[in-house]
Amino acid sequence: MTDHADRLDERHHDRRRDTGVELALHQSYQHLPADHQRLLGLLALHPGQDFDA
Repeated sequence: MTDHADRLDERHHDRRRDTGVELALHQSYQHLPADHQRLLGLLALHPGQDFDA
């Protein structure tokens, strides 16, 4: 269990290194209309690497 927790900790730490990118995306997202925010959220759930109309 400790090993698993350590790995999760590492992943979280690695993700935090990109705070500049995360901040930029967050700021852009906040300025989108609500329907576009919803669409972006739904697209994030798509399991594949690409999609079409």
